Amino acid sequence: MTKLSYGFVAGLLLLASCSNDEVVYEQLSDAGVGVKTFTSFTAALDEAADSRAYIVDGAEKGPKKVSWDLGDWIDIFSNAQETATEYTLQGVSDNEGTFVGEEVSGNKFYGIYAPIRWYKDADKVYFYVGEAIDKRYWDESMHANTLLDFEFYAPMLAISETNNLHFKQLTGMIHFTITEMGSISYAYLKGNNGEKIQGDFYVDLSNPDGGLQIDNSKEYAIQTKVYLDDESLTNGDTMDVYFVVPPTVFENGFTLCVEGEDFRDNDVSFEKEFTDKLVVQAGEVKHFSMVNAEAELDKVREELDKDRAAKMKEQLDEYGNQTVAKALLALNQKMGGHSWDVYSGWGKDDTPVEDWEGLYFEDGKLVSIELSDRNLKGDLPAEIGDLKDLIEIDLEENQITSLPDELSNLTNLIYLDLEENALTGELPAVIAGMPNLEYLYLAHNNLEGTIPDSWLNNLSNLIRFSIGSNRMSGTITKAQQQSPMWQSLLANSYSDWRGFGHQQDGYGITIEGAITEIQLPKTVYRLAVGDTVQLEINILPEGKLSDLNIHIYDDDVISIDENGKITALSAGQTSVRFSANDGYDAAGTESCYVYVYDSSKETGANEDFEDDEEQGKW
Repeated sequence: MTKLSYGFVAGLLLLASCSNDEVVYEQLSDAGVGVKTFTSFTAALDEAADSRAYIVDGAEKGPKKVSWDLGDWIDIFSNAQETATEYTLQGVSDNEGTFVGEEVSGNKFYGIYAPIRWYKDADKVYFYVGEAIDKRYWDESMHANTLLDFEFYAPMLAISETNNLHFKQLTGMIHFTITEMGSISYAYLKGNNGEKIQGDFYVDLSNPDGGLQIDNSKEYAIQTKVYLDDESLTNGDTMDVYFVVPPTVFENGFTLCVEGEDFRDNDVSFEKEFTDKLVVQAGEVKHFSMVNAEAELDKVREELDKDRAAKMKEQLDEYGNQTVAKALLALNQKMGGHSWDVYSGWGKDDTPVEDWEGLYFEDGKLVSIELSDRNLKGDLPAEIGDLKDLIEIDLEENQITSLPDELSNLTNLIYLDLEENALTGELPAVIAGMPNLEYLYLAHNNLEGTIPDSWLNNLSNLIRFSIGSNRMSGTITKAQQQSPMWQSLLANSYSDWRGFGHQQDGYGITIEGAITEIQLPKTVYRLAVGDTVQLEINILPEGKLSDLNIHIYDDDVISIDENGKITALSAGQTSVRFSANDGYDAAGTESCYVYVYDSSKETGANEDFEDDEEQGKW
């Protein structure tokens, strides 16, 4: 049985003093009325009330019926004792609870359940309705009907001439299930005709069947709110939200409002309007179909996009350089600008074009576009090719799928970063038309084939180039290694040669004549002074020792000749590092370690070596 959680003190009592209670008691006694005194009450709940649930495994999601739980309490007063006494729950049987407390006397007893607040004024009992609500967070990966943070703030009233109380609900509920939202912070409900649904409503004890009523001398809110703990609703997660409302006729329907963050961590909100007349009665829940927050947010975005596009077009129409204006408009409209993660400009506010996020101008000319990780989607538009003053384009970590031929018009471009996008097919031939490129980054796409000759011959200024984690293949021949692009990389100490071989599984570019791997089957040697041993090493694909740079950290300890023979010269220890001398770093660096001891001395060499080995020195 799910816990029924009540989070606030139950009473702000504006009641008569004990002396007044005693006077009423004496009057009842003098009149011969049967006075009863109780210290325990049985509190039953209306089983017909479809409002508050205990959830049984395997049952369908949603409320079933009201249930008491330990920790609950009720307030009791009588016609002879107006000062309320708090009674706490001692036991539960089905839908009945046994409550105990200090004695209460009279011949008519009033039970109050009011988790937020209540107070009495003459024959009127006021109950606060609204704001704090019942919610349930549903996760299919958890046990069926798991319930978290279940809070219920709907008041109930019972009137009896005995200590058997039957509680009736005074409010109704409107229930929604919400799904698909990055995080949900608040939900609001408001009537479309300004109905009063939050505040202090009262029950007239002389006519309790009249239910909750509005006191025209008090102020009421026209919306009620739920705080929802910034819960994330992903992968089919749902959240049930219950709005507690007084019995109300929503003549023109009502509106649900939700606030939180979308899946890109942007602050968002939406409203969903229901226009049919709705009558909510006490003890009744009105259930509505699931609300897909992301779908509702798409509608909001669509309207925002229209406003943003109109504002952006207006700004660009007034901008002096219409070539730039046309290109920026195309970039935004054709690459999902409505979902870009930008915070200024691009129609979101009145920021001047020169200060739009991601744009950089020099002397009035647009020289750089930096919109990395901004959620750009689709094909880069042809109009970008008209921005001939550009020297830098940084669009990494987006979802760009192709480049237009017009990009070759950007002959001043020095920097192009398209890493971590969605480019496919062979390397774009259009890039060969950018002879001034110095920095080109294309790693982490799905590009195929090998490096075309047009690139090798035309990109003569390239000094940095990333191509790893694609689907590249083929061989760069020794003749191609004499090309302008290749020689420029070599001349500028390019160091990412391993990226050519580090492609997606099953792919890789081979550099003819380059050493791709250095293998050391043995990485630790232990020798006595004067001993020799043959170095164990494999140089792939078909290399020899002379193809390596060999660096001995302490050459007083050992020497290595051209055939790989290690000679122990003096006691000590040293490391030896091997790297290719072919001008590439495709094989990286490998090391081995040599320990030399003097066998003519009792130095504990064996023990020293073993200690060093255990400590990770070898």
